[in-house]
Amino acid sequence: MVLSGCPATFYGLVKNESDREIVVIPPFKTEYSWVIESGSEEKVNWYQECITIKASEGVQYFSGWPIPGNVVMNGIFSSSLEAVYKNGELFFKNKKGQLIEISRVATCG
Repeated sequence: MVLSGCPATFYGLVKNESDREIVVIPPFKTEYSWVIESGSEEKVNWYQECITIKASEGVQYFSGWPIPGNVVMNGIFSSSLEAVYKNGELFFKNKKGQLIEISRVATCG
């Protein structure tokens, strides 16, 4: 996946289709995280090395890379993608609305 231009920021619009709240946690030490209620969505920074989600199943780690070419929306100063969390799994959502499973990893870092 090649991003056009030089985006300053890469975002993921994460939709929570689970029946409970999830928390997207950055892959570095910080007090900040994104809380996403069931049925809602939130624009988060997309950390390509690892996406960490805390859910009722516990803490889960997903590989933020590689990103399929048909999911990225390029902008002038940022690029974004859509992702969906459901049934304990994280998916890319492509431009046709199809879900592509994102691989789990054992841990971040």
